[in-house]
Amino acid sequence: MNRTMRISMVLLIGLSCSTLMSWSIYRYVLRPAQAREESFAAIRSGELTAGIDGVVLLPSRWAIGSLDGKAYVTRTPERALWVLFVKERGSGMRLGGYLFCDKPAKAGPKATIDVNYPSIGSTVNVKVLRVMNAYSYEVVNEKP
Repeated sequence: MNRTMRISMVLLIGLSCSTLMSWSIYRYVLRPAQAREESFAAIRSGELTAGIDGVVLLPSRWAIGSLDGKAYVTRTPERALWVLFVKERGSGMRLGGYLFCDKPAKAGPKATIDVNYPSIGSTVNVKVLRVMNAYSYEVVNEKP
């Protein structure tokens, strides 16, 4: 195999790996984040409504934003709207996910917050791990 052919093969393999990596990032990181943003906007606008238990069954185009294809809605006495999207669930009450709020300046991130999650009880107390932006937080509940 001559030198030009070897260089071409290495470039082709590199381009293929780069394409696969870009697609994976879009599929497993960017698209779920976009789905959460879009479904939160739909919940805020009233396009999607929660049932009596506070659960919104997400349409198929947005279901990728949550592990179970659902969003869990909580309204506080201060009239803040909190929406939980579960990204992982462990044994017992352990879970991790993303929490969105429609009034971040007033509600603000606390160390912990009680949110609706009827899958394992009526509510669950989640701890804010990091602020994603003014409206969203990465949260976790580590109680067994």
